Amino acid sequence: RPADLPGIEQQIGLFINTLPVIASPRAEQSLDSWLQAVQAQNLALREFEHTALLDIQRWAGQGGEALFDSLLVFENYPIAQALEQGAPDGLRFGPALTQEQTSYPLTLLVGLDRQLSVHMSYQQASFSAATVERLATHLVQLLGQMTDSGERCLGELSMLEFDEHQRLTHDWNPVDAPFEQALCIHQMIARQAEATPDALAVTFANTRLSYSEVDGRANRLAHKLIEMGVGPEVRVGVAMPRSEHLLIALLAVLKAGGAYVPLDPDYPAERVAYMLDDSRARVLLTEQSVAATLSVPAETAVLMLDQLDLAHYPLSAPRTTVTPDNLAYVIYTSG
Repeated sequence: RPADLPGIEQQIGLFINTLPVIASPRAEQSLDSWLQAVQAQNLALREFEHTALLDIQRWAGQGGEALFDSLLVFENYPIAQALEQGAPDGLRFGPALTQEQTSYPLTLLVGLDRQLSVHMSYQQASFSAATVERLATHLVQLLGQMTDSGERCLGELSMLEFDEHQRLTHDWNPVDAPFEQALCIHQMIARQAEATPDALAVTFANTRLSYSEVDGRANRLAHKLIEMGVGPEVRVGVAMPRSEHLLIALLAVLKAGGAYVPLDPDYPAERVAYMLDDSRARVLLTEQSVAATLSVPAETAVLMLDQLDLAHYPLSAPRTTVTPDNLAYVIYTSG
């Protein structure tokens, strides 16, 4: 109840307003300085505490949508003690029993008496009991660490208990798996195709391709590219719309040992021509509809994949001398 309003103590009703609070903690910030900043911010915002939440939503351009889905209520009014003040001798008041319900999915109610009490209520449609219990455990863990030292940085605080941290870092996410540094990405894909040839590798619209199908098609195209002089450090432009054919084309360039240069078909023709010339692309992989819009340098050979018959090329992977130290791709950014 705002004490500065005349006659407020004689008015009946619940005087409460819900307001959004924006928090921006930084990992390097000390706990002490952050808590002091939060306190100072909230005191400064008291000037606007009468602002209606509906107005804030409207100003934020949310169209009446909620700005937050969790609510913090901090009650520091000692009801029993207040009732006893001025009461006849011998009259005592027990603890006040209340049942509260909000419209928010998650509500955290903090009561201040001789000790802090924390109560969480939630909508079962939004949270499971296990999730809320885990949130409560994390909150207790953080509050416990906050009492150790105010000089600790916020980034040093962990909401995970030791057992939970062990499960996440070791049991569920083992980090001791070796990574083969000597293999190229296309060789790793080929290994997967050999291990699970019938497993689903690519879906696009109504097309579904297995690992063996993707690997085989890319191998055939790679043989054709090698025939045209593609090898380590040789650039190949790829101007195609997004589809399974684009993925096979990129993989084929790597299998041939070359480096692909992705070209967006929606780019202006002058931009594509510049990238082809600047990258010195020996071959351009494209489709007939896209090629009609492009201006291709004379020294760049053009392969239109939708017009190309590769059935006589082998399904096996070509042998190349490419290593992980060779160029894999050249990308032109907007800069």
